[in-house]
Amino acid sequence: MTGSCHATELFAHTYDAQRVIFHLTKLLSLKHDQQARLLDNCNRGFAQRIELEHRIEEQAATIERLSRPGGDRNWAPLAGGLPDPDRYPRVLIFTDGTDFAGEQVFDVKAENLDPRMFGDVEEQPEVCRAATHWAPRPVF
Repeated sequence: MTGSCHATELFAHTYDAQRVIFHLTKLLSLKHDQQARLLDNCNRGFAQRIELEHRIEEQAATIERLSRPGGDRNWAPLAGGLPDPDRYPRVLIFTDGTDFAGEQVFDVKAENLDPRMFGDVEEQPEVCRAATHWAPRPVF
C-alpha cells in the first residue's frame, strides 16, 4: 500500500511506541478503502507539516540574517550618530559582544539611546548603554 511508510513515520513522530502499536493495529483492522483514505489523509498532513517546518526554518534564517549588523538590514553604528527620534520613534538595537539572557537585538525608544536624556547614566536602560548599532524598526 503506497503511503504506509509515511503514515508509520508520522505516527512515530507523533506518538510514543505503545501508541504507534495501538494505531497500527487499529489501522490494520479497517477495511482496505478505509485504510487508503486514512493513509491518504496522513500523507497530506505529513506533507503540510514538512512544508510548514521548511517555511519556519526559512523565516528563522531570514530573521537571523536581518538581525545582525552586516546583514540585509541597514544597521548603523552608534559611534556614527544617534537615530533621529522624530523620524524613528522606535528602533532596533544590537549589542555586539554583550548579550542579555541570550538576546542581542532589542526594540527600544530611540530617545533612550541618548544618555543626555537621563539625569544619571545609571537611569538609562542597560541594553541601550550596551548598544553598538541601530536600525530602523521594520513596519509589518
